[in-house]
Amino acid sequence: MRGAPTAAALTDRLTAQLRRRPVRAFWTALGLYAAVWWLAAVLTQLNLPLDAVEMLTWGREWQLAYWKHPPLPAWVLDLLYRLGGGSHAVLYLASPLFVALTFWAAWRLAGRILPAPLAALAVLPLVGIVYYGFTSPEFNHNVVQYPFFALLPLLLHRALAGTPASRGVAGRGPAGWSAVGRERDWLLLGLVGGLAVYAKYSTAPLLLAVALLLLCHPAGWRALAKRGPWLALGVFLLVAAPHAVALWTIDFLPLGTPAMRAAQAAGWVERLWYPAWFVAGQLVNCLGALLVLAALALPGRSEAGLGNPRSALGFDRFFVLWMLGLPLAIVLAYSLLAGQELETMWGAPYFALLGLAGLLLLPRAPSRRGLFAALGLAVLLVLAGLAGYLGKNLFEPLTSGRGMRAQFPGPALARALEAEWAQLSGGAPLPTLVGSFWLAGNAAAYGEQRPPVFIEGRPERSPWVDPAALAETGALLLWREDEAGRPPGWLAAWQGSLCPQGELVLAWQSWIELPPVRVAWATYGGRHCDRPPLAAR
Repeated sequence: MRGAPTAAALTDRLTAQLRRRPVRAFWTALGLYAAVWWLAAVLTQLNLPLDAVEMLTWGREWQLAYWKHPPLPAWVLDLLYRLGGGSHAVLYLASPLFVALTFWAAWRLAGRILPAPLAALAVLPLVGIVYYGFTSPEFNHNVVQYPFFALLPLLLHRALAGTPASRGVAGRGPAGWSAVGRERDWLLLGLVGGLAVYAKYSTAPLLLAVALLLLCHPAGWRALAKRGPWLALGVFLLVAAPHAVALWTIDFLPLGTPAMRAAQAAGWVERLWYPAWFVAGQLVNCLGALLVLAALALPGRSEAGLGNPRSALGFDRFFVLWMLGLPLAIVLAYSLLAGQELETMWGAPYFALLGLAGLLLLPRAPSRRGLFAALGLAVLLVLAGLAGYLGKNLFEPLTSGRGMRAQFPGPALARALEAEWAQLSGGAPLPTLVGSFWLAGNAAAYGEQRPPVFIEGRPERSPWVDPAALAETGALLLWREDEAGRPPGWLAAWQGSLCPQGELVLAWQSWIELPPVRVAWATYGGRHCDRPPLAAR
């Protein structure tokens, strides 16, 4: 009876697949990676994450601009919600799909520079980056940026690929590449660049890196003499213009969001400390990728058939390092000069090309020992990330003593509120919900009717609501008191105008015994105020 294959034998089989069928190997690994993270979220994230609830609240309204961030992730989740018939399991596909798109674009760029087997390996270190694993299931403005940091370099490289400066001499590139870059690639570059503005404003350093490459490198100078870059600029402005106009109508409110959340340096010590601490945070979150790259660099006889990373042209190596490093350098320079603290998670989208850059710096093709170590380490890192994510969702209440958002009773809240309202109103549709985007957003996201949400009763955060009309159409207010029994501050403006309707007592979605969630609710306006106002109780 034949025994189980050894780790070395498995490595040999995988290496053979990389040599003979690199495309199939890549797609198989990518599909498995996306599937396991989707399943992990569906099975253990029993309530939608915080940012997903907020994006669904926004996405229902399809605004060109919102008070805090651009609209793309809200549009994506609302589109998935509608296409999936209201299925929340479908919503958990957003993050794995965007991570997969990032890996695909990085792989395609690697395939233009390296032999196909090495191109597939260029994506392997990315599974060791925390941002693409442990933190990725919560779809938000960070995750929606990920693909742009690989797509824009890919499209720019395609647009410049045939210029003499980029391929060494005219016509030296692979068969089928044009001598000056195709105008279609420039048009796509402008389109994707314009869409990046709708993702998050921290794509600005990436867009600036693209512009500076065109201005500072001979390949860019030659391209600027053609009409391709100017077509790209025109498409970019055309796509970004509606959002810019929408920002102007709300006094550019979202641009102040980083300032609201970040500290300002009081002196030069803090000015130096903020970017240094940011770099330290990125090193920690990218440590797994750096270890995989170190494993690929282990000495030994180079594995035959994989190709040599030193075969890449000098421009290609420069291009990848520029597109990886310059956006980060711009961010650090901004922190230093503006004295603004940088949150660690703001670095999440910047490392899509880290694996490719590391591979281009290797002195030779990976050895058999290096491949064995890198593949094994990558698998361990994925399993460790999954274990951490599953453990956090399932067991964190044991250590914290309180419920987590992953177990919040959002579905029960929606059912209870709809039942109470149906009894009170005689079956009328739910009116506008007023409250925090978390409470009111959960009630809307999990409800059958998905009513609009008036976020904390603040018009600047919910321009789709006409406050003056609520007295006629009616509204439901939801809130939770703090540990001292105080209602939230935003409720003060409604005091004296509410009709309290009671309290909803809801059990957490957890196998651990926890105090129930208590949600107070009241009506405002309409014809359903049959109890004394809150102020008169």
